[in-house]
Parts: sequence; structure tokens; C-alpha cells
Amino acid sequence: MKKFCAVFALFCVMFFAVSCDSGIKFDNPYDKNSDAYQGESAEEEDDDEDIDPTDIDPTDSEPTDTKPDDSDSAPDNGDSTPDDDADTADSIDDSDDSEPDDSDSTDDGDSSAPDEDEDEPDEEPATRTATCSGLPANASWHNGSSITQTFDGNDWYPPTTGFYSETAVANECGFKCNQGYNWNGDWGKCFIKPAFGNICTGQKNCYNNSEEITCPTSASADFYGQDAQYAKLGYCYPQSFTLKTVSGNKVVVDNNTGLVWEQSPSSSEYIWENRATHCNELNSSNYCGINTWRVPTSLELLTIADSSGNPAVNTTVFTDMPTTDQSDFWASEQYGSDQGRRFGTYTGYSGYSSKTSTYKVLCVSGDEMPKGVFTSQTISGKVVVTDSTTGLMWQKEYVSGKTWQQALKYCEDSTYAGYSDWRLPNKNELASLLNLDKSESPLSNFPDMPSKYFWSSSTRVGSTTSNAWNVIFNDGRVSNYGKTDTTQLVRCVRSERINDPCENHICGSVAHSSGVCIPENAFEYSCACDDGYFWNGEECVKPLALGNICTGQTKCYNASTSITCPTSTSADFYGQDAQYAKLGYCYPQSFTLKTVSGNKVVVDNNTGLIWEQSPSSSEYTWDDRTTHCNELNSSNYGGINTWRVPNPLELLTIVNNSTSNPATNSNFTGMPTSDSTFWTSEEYGDNGRSFSSYYGYVSSASKSSTKQVLCVSGNEILQGVFTTQTISGKVVINDSTTGLMWQKEYATDKTWQQALKYCEDLSYAGYTDWRLPNKHELSSLLNYEKSDSPYSYFPDLPSKYFWSSSPDSSSHAWGIGFGNGYVGYGNYNYTTNKYSVRCVRNAD
Repeated sequence: MKKFCAVFALFCVMFFAVSCDSGIKFDNPYDKNSDAYQGESAEEEDDDEDIDPTDIDPTDSEPTDTKPDDSDSAPDNGDSTPDDDADTADSIDDSDDSEPDDSDSTDDGDSSAPDEDEDEPDEEPATRTATCSGLPANASWHNGSSITQTFDGNDWYPPTTGFYSETAVANECGFKCNQGYNWNGDWGKCFIKPAFGNICTGQKNCYNNSEEITCPTSASADFYGQDAQYAKLGYCYPQSFTLKTVSGNKVVVDNNTGLVWEQSPSSSEYIWENRATHCNELNSSNYCGINTWRVPTSLELLTIADSSGNPAVNTTVFTDMPTTDQSDFWASEQYGSDQGRRFGTYTGYSGYSSKTSTYKVLCVSGDEMPKGVFTSQTISGKVVVTDSTTGLMWQKEYVSGKTWQQALKYCEDSTYAGYSDWRLPNKNELASLLNLDKSESPLSNFPDMPSKYFWSSSTRVGSTTSNAWNVIFNDGRVSNYGKTDTTQLVRCVRSERINDPCENHICGSVAHSSGVCIPENAFEYSCACDDGYFWNGEECVKPLALGNICTGQTKCYNASTSITCPTSTSADFYGQDAQYAKLGYCYPQSFTLKTVSGNKVVVDNNTGLIWEQSPSSSEYTWDDRTTHCNELNSSNYGGINTWRVPNPLELLTIVNNSTSNPATNSNFTGMPTSDSTFWTSEEYGDNGRSFSSYYGYVSSASKSSTKQVLCVSGNEILQGVFTTQTISGKVVINDSTTGLMWQKEYATDKTWQQALKYCEDLSYAGYTDWRLPNKHELSSLLNYEKSDSPYSYFPDLPSKYFWSSSPDSSSHAWGIGFGNGYVGYGNYNYTTNKYSVRCVRNAD
């Protein structure tokens, strides 16, 4: 691997678009010393009126009722007494397993004798010739179509997997895009590099003169024709950046332009004459194997501007950007003899300042972006100007004296030169007419350009939404002015859509689809699916049940700390959630964040459920819990009017058990930073069922208490359907919803370690591949629509507490009380609590 990185570093000198999979540090989530290890979540005292799932006498073998307040009048349903083998015929007397077996104190056998080959000399490494395949269009193999590989003791090296960039490792059979093409991983193909004017500004929402609005749908409506609308329709390439680690340094690759940026700007500030100092230092140190770092042009800096907010750059890949509008960056051009061009990352502004001012520098590597090349043509008696660099067609004539709203309408109504698809250009399209290398006004090569101010269709976002962006051609500034208090010039633009996602769609051949293609935006489509199916981004599929979805847990634990997951089935603590998830016994969680009609929603690609991204800001009593969802329906939030309060099982699908505080998928925002809980749709006696996004448990609370609500849309999650079968004299229960097979019998009085071992050692109904179910699998037995205990339709399920294989921390695992329907963790201490065990297996 070290040899691989060394070769790659040398190769980076020759190329700008870089990629080095081996240079990226992959943290081992099972290693406590790893950056990926998230530590152990501290258990905090519950301050609200929820029933505390930790409030159980640790001396009880089966816990007593967990409801500490008088408001909870629901019966205990038998949980207050210890297990008794006589309470159900299916309970297995396994008392001799209540203490660890003597055999557990011995070594698992792996180290009882030295490896037979340990003293043998290493064999000569084997070699083989591998043939490369899967060459994309407009690309070529970097080093021929085959390579010779060496077996390094673990795997064949170098790998044959090519990666898509301008370059590949010298001794790897990777492929690169042909000259003039660039690889875009978001699209999965090599395509012609776009010019600056073809790249979207990042603007995602629509605005009137003062605030955000739902984007108009009628071309005759006020404020129709904005930046975000045409971006969504595919008139520009979405911004696309990839963060890469090369030779230990982080760089940002622009997948559209092929430019490579340093991730963070200089820590020092320089006067304009010394602006190249920082980039020269990067070249001297061969930063990331590149020695062609330079100060970027103004237009290149504008390519990293994200007009959707402040700071106006993509902060997921660029770091240490100014958090106030006080610190700008130098560009490479000057303005006059005593001014230097500068760029403000906080707002996306491009202007100039005295050369004696001091600013930071963000260096770039790659070919300079091309400028516009303009030709005039007369059509239907009107002159149009076409830019061969961007492919955009412009009106030669222009009008003056328009407010921003009037400018939008003027272009939408224009029939200039016989065309009716004119529009007001966005910020980047308008700025593409600039030529800042010119020494005199107007700073453009566009024919007969006046030294005036022109409106764009892009709103400034952040500190104000009452301003729109414009370009000033007498001094080359990209600035912003009030939408109503100034009038400016207007020149309209037109172009073909870059991409029609339904043009060559495959919906007609997609199974379980009606064949109708629905464009989501310019680059994504969905197929209308038959009843009982949903579109997961690739095909029409049946929704998964909770029991088929991984919990997100990636770590293993013993009774006191995080450990490397055991590899031997006879080892202590083998059989945990993370181990079976890694082996593919469940579907990984999969969520997509989308903006629909200006609203952010989170789509669960496993269940088809659609969630609002952030919960209600207000709290409600249980009786008023539907208020927030009804408000979303009234406003058609995200284009949806079927929002509802989710049930507990649905809320469990958004929990990621490898995180805590909050323990929800990272696509959700605004989650409580303390253990405050949400209402669910279900009740529990005189109480309402509640859910904690902070830890991920299900409990209950007085209906008079107030809680937040997170709404969902879609068909309710599938419930278990259980059938009984006798195999080899033993009864098993099959769940046709999840495909899981369960023991009908169960064991009692087990610690968590003993529970893991019991299922790993179990031979039942002729099967030996039983395991302790994870949190989701065990929760899938619950049915919260039942009005009494046990809260499940699983045959003869006792109202007891059962272990899952999912650890919560170094001292607790998750478990479920079927007498009350709680999904808890605090009362499930690895060593002090003993509960029941029912094993599961994936049906053949």
C-alpha cells in the first residue's frame, strides 16, 4: 500500500484532477482508538414526563413495572413477578446456563497450538494477469487493457477497479476521460467540460421582493422565471465537488471543471503584489503531489460560490471559510493600476480593492476556464449573439428601466427573433459575458456591450432576500441591489435543456411499473409504480419491514468497553448486531434528502416513507398531536397533503444506533439536543406512546404533557404476519412479512453475554444458524395497535423482557418489554440484569 501511494504521488505531478483511494484514511469503527469510534453515550436523567425506561430494579430477573408516576394507570400485565418456568409451556428450563459454562474460561482453541505454517518460509508471491473491463464512453484505459497483479498475502494488487478522473495510478489499469472530457461521479460518465456559464449557481429556492416563496408553476404568475426554476428544469449543470485525500493532504475536485482546489485558504493575508506567495509555497512543498498551484481568476472563484446561503461556498468540502462578510480572497486580475480583484466567499460577491489591502488566498490547479467567444446572427430581423463557449444565445438588444420583477416578466414574455423561450439569465450566465483581462470599459467582448448594470434571475440569500444579483460591465463587479428600489438593464438569454431525464427513460421495461416517467428534476426521474410498490431511485420495489432494516450499529462491545468484533463463533461476545449486519443479514439504512417545492424532505429508500426534515418547533398535548401535520397538509408542504403522525415502529426506522444525542440519521436536522421526546400515533392505556430521538427508545407519557411532532407521509410500515410450523419435533414461527423464522420456545434468566452464546450454540428444529435478534428484528414482533398485553400477535408471547443483540454502550444493550411495549436500553445492563431469550434465523 505504501508503494501504491508513492507511485500515485509522483503521478499527481503530471495531472490536475487527482484521485487516490489508498490515500483516504478509512477508520475502523470497531477500534476505540479510531476516529470513527464515537465513545459511549452518557445516560442522562429524563426531565420530562416520559416513563423512564431505566427505572427498573436491577436485582429483578424479570423487571417490575417501569411507570414511576401516578398518571400511568395502565395495568402491569404480569411483569412484576420473576420468571417462572411454569408460566408458559414454551419456556425452557435453562437454569444451568445462568452462570457461564466452565468451557467459557478456556481459550477458544485458536491459539492452543502454533500455526502449522508459522515456521515455514514465505512462498514466492503468486502473479496473474487481470483484464480490465467496463470502459465508459469517451474514456481510455490508462495503462492498457490488462495488468499483471501480485498477491500480497491478503489480496491481489494493484486492484483492477479503475477510478474515474483525469488520471489514474501509473501501475493500475484505471481509466481516464479523453481530452476535453471530464468525469462526473454524480452522473457516472465522461462529459464535455462545461464553461462557467453552464454551471448552476446553487440557488435552490424562489423569492418575491422580500421573502422565500413556493416557486410559481404558471409562466404568467408573478415572479416566474427565477434561477432555481430553470436550474431544476436542467438548464445548467448542478455544482458537484468531491473531497479527496492525497499524500495526506485534502483537496477539493470540481467534477464539472476538473479544477483542483486546496480545501482551506491560506491562514495568512497578503497584499495584492504578494498574492502568489501562498501558492508558490504549495508548489515548493509539492502539496498533494502538485506543483502547478496558482491564484484563481475571478470567474473560477465564482464557480465555488453557492448562492443558497452564507457562507456562499460548499462548506461540506471547503473548510475554514470566513463566517462573516469581513475577509475576502484575492483573485489573479487587477482593475486599473492600483486595484486588485477580490472575491467574497461569505456572500459570493466579486469586486476589487486597493492593492495595499490584505486578503487571504485560496489556490487552484488546472487549465484556466475559457472565456466567451461571440458571433452575431440576424434571425427574423433581429440580431442574436451566440457564445460558442457556453452554447447560450443572447439578445443583442436590451431594455432599461426595469425592476427585478419586471425584468423576470420581460424575458418570459419576449418573442425576440421568433423565439418564445427567452429567460432572465442567472448570476453565472450573466457573469460569463465578462472579460476581466480587458484594461478598459466595458469589461466584456460581447458586441456593443454598454458599461451598465444588468439584472440576473438570482436572489441574494442570507442577510437579505430583498436584493438580486447583477453584473456591472463598466468595472466588472458581480454585486447585488434592491429588487424594488433600483431599475436596471435587461438582456435575455435562451438555451436548450442540458438533459431531459425522461427522454430515454426505462420505465416501460421496469417491473411493477405502469410505465409512466415522472421527471423529479433535470437529472432524476421516477417511474410510477403499481400499488404496493414504490420507486427507490432504481426500480419499483416492495417496502421493507422494520425487521429487515439494519439498526446502524457498527461497533461491538464486551461488558465494559468497545472491542474488535470477535471472529470465532466460540469466542466471548460473538453474535452481535454489527457482525451480522456486516455479513448482510439486513438492508443498510438508506435516506435521500430532497428539496421539493422549496421544502426539504427525507426519503427512506427502504420503506418509501417520506419525512419532514425537521420536527415541529412547537410542542403539543397528545390530543393535539395532529395539529402540526394538518398544518403541513394545508400548506402542501413538499407538494404533499398526506402528512400524519408516525407510529412507533416507523420512528424506529430513522434511528441510527451507532450515534447518540441525537440518535437519528444525519439527514434529519433540528432534533432535540437533550432527551425530549416526540409523540407517536399510538396510545398506551391512559398515556400516549412517545419516542426519543435523543437515544432511540420508545416509552410513554401522560397525555397532558407536551411534546414535539415529526410528521411522515406514505403507507404505514408493514406489520408481522405469523404462522406456526413443526420441524423435527420443534415448533417454529415464520413471519411472512420479514421472512424471519423464530423459535416458538424461549430461554429465561440470561445475562446479555449468555443470551448471545445461547443462540450461537442453539440447535433447534434441525437448524444450527440461530442468532440473537437485533433491536429492529425484535421490535418487529411488536404491534402497538393491540389494546392489552402482550403487545404482539406472535403466538403465546409472554409479557416479559427479551434481549436483543444490539449494544447501546459499554454497559447496556437494547431490549424490549412485551408487557408494556417499551423499547429500552438503560434497564438492560450486561451483567446485572437477566432476561428472556428467543432466537431468530433467516428462513431458507
